[in-house]
Amino acid sequence: MKRLNSSAELKRYTSQFVTAKIETDSEEWGPFHNEYRDDESSFGIPYMYIVRSDGTRLWAGSASMEIPEMGKILHEKLGESGSVISASQAKLLMTTKEKIEELQELGDIDGAVAQLRKVAKIGPIGEIPSFAKAATEMNDVASALISKGQEQLTDVLKKLEAVKADSPEADNVAMMSNFLDVTDTYYGLKPMKLDFMKARKMIKESDGLSALQRDLKTIRGSESVKSNSSIGKAIGKLELIIEKRESGKVVDIANARIAELKEKLSSK
Repeated sequence: MKRLNSSAELKRYTSQFVTAKIETDSEEWGPFHNEYRDDESSFGIPYMYIVRSDGTRLWAGSASMEIPEMGKILHEKLGESGSVISASQAKLLMTTKEKIEELQELGDIDGAVAQLRKVAKIGPIGEIPSFAKAATEMNDVASALISKGQEQLTDVLKKLEAVKADSPEADNVAMMSNFLDVTDTYYGLKPMKLDFMKARKMIKESDGLSALQRDLKTIRGSESVKSNSSIGKAIGKLELIIEKRESGKVVDIANARIAELKEKLSSK
């Protein structure tokens, strides 16, 4: 331990480890040694263990080696230890994880996913390269969230591949509405980037699906208008959709939305 903490040659490595000394006659020694010892080899006191922050033993052996050899081992095991995160980063990860879990309990998946972007600067969402507890727990929560979105997007891709010229409009509207839901919530997350690109390419290559996407986005956009002038403009856009399509599921949705907007105007 003295050499670990005093050697100038080892300092560049030991500064990235938390060092702890356990006396072999202490109560802590037995349980620790039994959990982390290397049963396949024997070595003498002083023992040295390198344990990663997730509890994985990276190395066990005698510390009675020369400093160059010790430095070589520390250097090698640093490569298996993951990135070091600061106290402020750990706090951000923990508070973000708690907020995500709170929003999930409330059923606010959009809000929960939005929280993921707060920790993107620390590392890839769901793949922060650290074994610190705050990072691994954040990765688990993020991966579970992304997995739900990936399932929805995979379902959309399957339906896009099955679309035919005579596919029922109602089916296409349901599929496109689902795609827009997934896009609103998850678009921009790197783990889903390729599937989003694939879906958007398939939609772009179909005039019918492209038009359907535009019209549904216009209808969705009308949901957030508030002022009289913006409500009037939204109604005008919806009437153009109705004029163009004349009938069908999209027209029914547009008519229902116009009724809601007119009611909003009359109540002002």
